[in-house]
Amino acid sequence: MPSRTSPSAKRFEEHREILVGELNHRIKNVMATVQAIASQTLGSAASIDEARAAFGSRLVALGKAHDLLTRENWGRRGSVDVVSDTLEPLAGGSNRFRIDGPSLAARARPVRSPLPCHP
Repeated sequence: MPSRTSPSAKRFEEHREILVGELNHRIKNVMATVQAIASQTLGSAASIDEARAAFGSRLVALGKAHDLLTRENWGRRGSVDVVSDTLEPLAGGSNRFRIDGPSLAARARPVRSPLPCHP
């Protein structure tokens, strides 16, 4: 006898599948970012100690950017805030970076279509 699934259970399952897909997509994006950070760091470092320090700092900056967005529950954040807070561990002084231009709103939106695949 075929099982009958209630409409609310079906919606729940569809919603769960969308959330899992979104989580997988974001994890793949983070992993691609970490891979790029590692490649950039290891390609330009003069020594293993320099690479270790630079890689650690860059991962801290990535974490800070994520914290900044999640602190607002992926709500609206200005691009100047995101860039400033992310670069803070790398600044090494107030004159190293100049951030200029309009502050654009950064906001995540739910995915309603199939997600792209990453290699």
